Amino acid sequence: MPSLPESPQPPKELVELQTWFAQAVVAQNKSAKSFKPDHYLNSSKRLKAAERLEIYMGDYWPRVLESLAEDFPMLKSFWGDSHFDDFMRDYLKAFPSTSFTLFHLGSQLQKYIDDFYTEKNKNLVLDIVRLEWARMHAYMAKDGLVFDSSKLSPEEARHLSEASLRFHPSVTLLHLEHPLLKHTLGHS
Repeated sequence: MPSLPESPQPPKELVELQTWFAQAVVAQNKSAKSFKPDHYLNSSKRLKAAERLEIYMGDYWPRVLESLAEDFPMLKSFWGDSHFDDFMRDYLKAFPSTSFTLFHLGSQLQKYIDDFYTEKNKNLVLDIVRLEWARMHAYMAKDGLVFDSSKLSPEEARHLSEASLRFHPSVTLLHLEHPLLKHTLGHS
């Protein structure tokens, strides 16, 4: 991100305001006043500029961590709340969101784990992430075309055995080292 100007002048470009806001919102353990909100925000009748910024600063991390917990419930269950939240904070610092939607928050999680996770259970954790990311894609996939043999011409029907098959867009083929599927379906 571009660095912020030190002058007390209001931003001249939208990108400056966006950069300032993004840096303030994702900051942890900093006061809103340290971001000089009076230079960027107006106070309202009820709230000062710093108080307005604090609302966003206080809501960002709980919301993104909640979203990631919804996307990766097995991983959160496996690690526990505290480890999951700490790891995801570090992950999002390394791979901040670049999308307008929360759906893409976990898109780089497999890479981050592969590069930075050093525990003995790394392969199991990667399997969990692969499975849960594939589940998300299945849920969000667009519908594929439905095959209707009644719409085939007699000539096409005769050559049906030569037709190529395609998986539905929701299908992701996975090679997993651990038998995770039986656990996701509630079997022992």
